[in-house]
Amino acid sequence: MTVFRDTKKANQHYAGKKFGDLTLRQRVRTKAGASGGQKWRMECVCGNMITAPIFYVVRAAHPKTHCGCKAKDGVNPYPREKGIWQMMNRRCLYSTHVAYKDYGGAGIKVCDDWIETNPDGWQNFIDYVGPAPTPTHTLDRKNPFLNYEPGNVRWATRLTQANNQKRHWLEKYGSQEAAM
Repeated sequence: MTVFRDTKKANQHYAGKKFGDLTLRQRVRTKAGASGGQKWRMECVCGNMITAPIFYVVRAAHPKTHCGCKAKDGVNPYPREKGIWQMMNRRCLYSTHVAYKDYGGAGIKVCDDWIETNPDGWQNFIDYVGPAPTPTHTLDRKNPFLNYEPGNVRWATRLTQANNQKRHWLEKYGSQEAAM
């Protein structure tokens, strides 16, 4: 790619070129030494105008191809809950996870309907548990000796989780077998 220091030459060379759904309209003057390189006004097919560095649209890896209008389609409305679902799977499936010894290493499993290898695992999970009631709620197993499965999970507060640890169950029931 040719880099032009002169805005007029840059406009003549690049103006009107398309990159995905973006059409370069004109170069924007920036202060000397400003970060981000040459910035351009770009028009998206949806009609929005954006200003962005030229390298955003010409880079080989993950070029910008729209103003953001397409990103709204199919966006997960529950990103926090999806992260919790992913961590549930990782600590039960991957021996390299820091908490594996307390989960997968201790025999705790994720049910087949929710496991990450199931293409519908995330959707099945969120359909069952629903979104967390507040940002402070986290996923909890009602019986800490049993798996992540329907009937044994809930959204819980820190206090509820603190009172639902294996050691409390052992104090109450005397053994893991009696707790089940």
